[in-house]
Amino acid sequence: MPTRKTLTPEQKKKLASGKCVMTGCNGKLDKYRIICYKCKTKLYRLRHPVNFYYNQLKKGSKRRCIKFTLTLDQFEQFCFDTNYIQKVEKCADGYSLDRIDVKKGYEFGNLQVLTLSENSKKRHEVDYSKEDRYFEEEKEVKF
Repeated sequence: MPTRKTLTPEQKKKLASGKCVMTGCNGKLDKYRIICYKCKTKLYRLRHPVNFYYNQLKKGSKRRCIKFTLTLDQFEQFCFDTNYIQKVEKCADGYSLDRIDVKKGYEFGNLQVLTLSENSKKRHEVDYSKEDRYFEEEKEVKF
């Protein structure tokens, strides 16, 4: 990642005009940054792919109210066993994670790797309306 001391003259010009210094990017900057949020995210994804995809999975499960008990170590082992990280792409034959049993959450032993096209077909075959999508803590009502 570039620092203020290692900037080229072209990058210094971009920085002076409030633009991201990364090649091919013209994103706007905050006051104290030299690269935009989008470029920062891309760099993080390249340097720490397992952590990045683990966090994405965790955020998505929280947004969709799906139980998430998978640890980072378990996810890392799963990625190693299935070669998941090397084939994550946004194309039909790219990998995506799928829950084997939709009534269970994201937990070790309930994950499988499917291509995006296979996952899309499964989405139309499985009835998600009967899925228990709430966290266990939220189901318990105490009086």
